Amino acid sequence: VEANQTWSQVKQTGQQILHHAQQAIAHHIQQPSPPHPQARPLVVFNALNWVRSEVVALPNLAAHWQVMTLEGQPVE
Repeated sequence: VEANQTWSQVKQTGQQILHHAQQAIAHHIQQPSPPHPQARPLVVFNALNWVRSEVVALPNLAAHWQVMTLEGQPVE
């Protein structure tokens, strides 16, 4: 029981460190002018040490949203 409690605290601390690190990295990314006045930036992190090409699921986006490249082209 004690080990599980300690593990839970370690996991929570690690998640907080990861979140703060990702926020710090995202803060330093220079953003170009948005392609649309209501556009919001989206940063996707690859936490592995090799290049990947995979589908990114964005479950919190409403159906009327559209993901676009920096050039204003729609992304499938």
